[in-house]
Amino acid sequence: MYFIVLLILSVFLLSQKNDKGLSFLIILYCFVFASRSELVPDTLNYIDMFKGNYYGGTVEMGFLTVCTFFNSIGFSFSVFLFLVSIIALFLWKKITRTFIEKKYLILSFIIYMSYMGIYYNGVVLRAYIAIMIVYCGVHISFGVVMWCKFVLH
Repeated sequence: MYFIVLLILSVFLLSQKNDKGLSFLIILYCFVFASRSELVPDTLNYIDMFKGNYYGGTVEMGFLTVCTFFNSIGFSFSVFLFLVSIIALFLWKKITRTFIEKKYLILSFIIYMSYMGIYYNGVVLRAYIAIMIVYCGVHISFGVVMWCKFVLH
């Protein structure tokens, strides 16, 4: 139900081409992702990892380090989800502006949310963090390439 309301609200807010509308929409999505139910696949495992109850297997050390840090400073799992979401989505917003002209921002947001946002942010948290790191890396690499072209010409 949340996602149907957010979808309708998304179309309205993004059609306004208003940066405040997009920021408001990002915050709304973050609240939805932070209110993740324990019925969502792997949530209980993520909560255990967040609390430091991890007993082996293949989990990225970077993810465990981030969990340990946020848990050690007293954040709840829901606040952790909210912060990861808000950081990732605002990074998406900032980086996407360098790739796509403002008139295509709605298309970029729809692609992001339909592929990465809902599934990875809402379900596969470790992959979501990794994808945002790669996205940031692409942005940095793109800037280096453009700088080199400028210098070499």
